[in-house]
Amino acid sequence: MSLPLQAAQEKEELQRKGDDLDAKIRKAEKEIRALENTLRLMNNRNETYRKSFSKVSKPTNMVTWSPPTNQCEIYSHLVTTNQSE
Repeated sequence: MSLPLQAAQEKEELQRKGDDLDAKIRKAEKEIRALENTLRLMNNRNETYRKSFSKVSKPTNMVTWSPPTNQCEIYSHLVTTNQSE
């Protein structure tokens, strides 16, 4: 094979490889932009969801539950729990 023909073939092969790499880069950049948009949307929705919760202050008339301390209270608690089920 002559040198100019070989050089032309190599140039064509390199051009094809370059075009393939360029297409892959453009596709990857497009996917990155799509992922960034998705992340931005998810962050905004998460922030909105988080803001939808408000801190609850403990009411003064709230009854607190304490676990039974003696056998009689334990038995009474078990009986009332089983009856309500």
